[in-house]
Amino acid sequence: MSAYLYDVDAIGTGVLITHGAATLHWATAGQTVDLPIDFSAIAYDIPAGHHIGVVLDTADSLYASPVNPGERFGVRFEFDPVRQATLVVPTR
Repeated sequence: MSAYLYDVDAIGTGVLITHGAATLHWATAGQTVDLPIDFSAIAYDIPAGHHIGVVLDTADSLYASPVNPGERFGVRFEFDPVRQATLVVPTR
Protein backbone atom coordinates (compact mmCIF):
# COMPACT_ATOMS: atom_id res chain seq x y z
CA MET A 1 0.00 0.00 0.00
CA SER A 2 1.20 3.50 -0.77
CA ALA A 3 0.34 6.66 1.11
CA TYR A 4 0.86 10.29 0.10
CA LEU A 5 0.71 13.61 1.91
CA TYR A 6 -0.35 16.67 -0.07
CA ASP A 7 -0.37 20.40 0.64
CA VAL A 8 -3.93 21.35 -0.38
CA ASP A 9 -4.82 24.99 -1.03
CA ALA A 10 -8.18 26.75 -0.58
CA ILE A 11 -9.50 25.67 -4.00
CA GLY A 12 -8.44 22.02 -3.61
CA THR A 13 -5.25 21.98 -5.65
CA GLY A 14 -2.70 19.62 -4.10
CA VAL A 15 1.09 19.58 -4.20
CA LEU A 16 2.84 16.33 -3.24
CA ILE A 17 4.82 16.73 -0.02
CA THR A 18 6.02 13.17 0.64
CA HIS A 19 5.08 9.52 0.27
CA GLY A 20 5.68 6.10 1.80
CA ALA A 21 4.84 2.47 1.16
CA ALA A 22 4.36 -0.73 3.12
CA THR A 23 3.63 -4.35 2.23
CA LEU A 24 2.06 -6.93 4.50
CA HIS A 25 2.64 -10.55 3.48
CA TRP A 26 1.37 -12.34 6.59
CA ALA A 27 -2.19 -10.95 6.79
CA THR A 28 -5.15 -13.31 7.10
CA ALA A 29 -8.24 -12.65 4.97
CA GLY A 30 -10.96 -10.93 7.02
CA GLN A 31 -8.60 -10.02 9.86
CA THR A 32 -8.14 -6.37 10.86
CA VAL A 33 -4.48 -5.35 11.14
CA ASP A 34 -2.62 -2.14 11.87
CA LEU A 35 -0.20 -1.18 9.11
CA PRO A 36 2.17 1.66 9.95
CA ILE A 37 3.60 3.49 6.95
CA ASP A 38 6.78 5.53 7.28
CA PHE A 39 7.04 8.56 5.00
CA SER A 40 10.22 9.88 3.40
CA ALA A 41 11.72 12.59 5.60
CA ILE A 42 11.14 16.14 4.36
CA ALA A 43 11.14 19.73 5.54
CA TYR A 44 8.02 21.53 4.37
CA ASP A 45 6.03 24.51 5.63
CA ILE A 46 2.25 24.38 5.12
CA PRO A 47 1.14 27.89 4.12
CA ALA A 48 -1.59 29.60 6.13
CA GLY A 49 -5.03 28.62 4.86
CA HIS A 50 -3.82 25.29 3.44
CA HIS A 51 -4.37 21.82 4.89
CA ILE A 52 -2.79 18.37 4.62
CA GLY A 53 -4.48 15.84 2.34
CA VAL A 54 -3.86 12.11 2.83
CA VAL A 55 -4.18 9.65 -0.06
CA LEU A 56 -4.07 5.85 0.36
CA ASP A 57 -3.46 3.72 -2.73
CA THR A 58 -3.17 0.00 -3.42
CA ALA A 59 -1.31 0.25 -6.75
CA ASP A 60 1.31 2.68 -7.95
CA SER A 61 3.69 2.56 -10.91
CA LEU A 62 6.54 3.61 -8.58
CA TYR A 63 6.32 0.28 -6.73
CA ALA A 64 6.19 -3.37 -7.74
CA SER A 65 2.90 -5.27 -7.63
CA PRO A 66 2.07 -6.35 -4.07
CA VAL A 67 1.30 -9.91 -5.20
CA ASN A 68 2.71 -12.53 -7.53
CA PRO A 69 1.09 -13.01 -10.97
CA GLY A 70 -2.22 -14.85 -10.61
CA GLU A 71 -2.63 -14.04 -6.90
CA ARG A 72 -5.45 -11.84 -5.62
CA PHE A 73 -5.51 -9.29 -2.85
CA GLY A 74 -7.89 -6.77 -1.39
CA VAL A 75 -7.95 -3.95 1.10
CA ARG A 76 -10.85 -2.63 3.13
CA PHE A 77 -10.55 0.53 5.19
CA GLU A 78 -12.63 0.61 8.34
CA PHE A 79 -13.48 3.88 10.01
CA ASP A 80 -14.48 3.54 13.65
CA PRO A 81 -14.82 6.35 16.24
CA VAL A 82 -13.34 4.05 18.91
CA ARG A 83 -10.37 2.91 16.84
CA GLN A 84 -9.33 5.91 14.80
CA ALA A 85 -6.53 6.11 12.29
CA THR A 86 -3.80 8.53 13.26
CA LEU A 87 -1.34 10.67 11.38
CA VAL A 88 1.58 11.97 13.42
CA VAL A 89 3.24 15.00 11.86
CA PRO A 90 6.15 16.51 13.80
CA THR A 91 6.05 20.31 13.91
CA ARG A 92 8.50 22.93 14.98
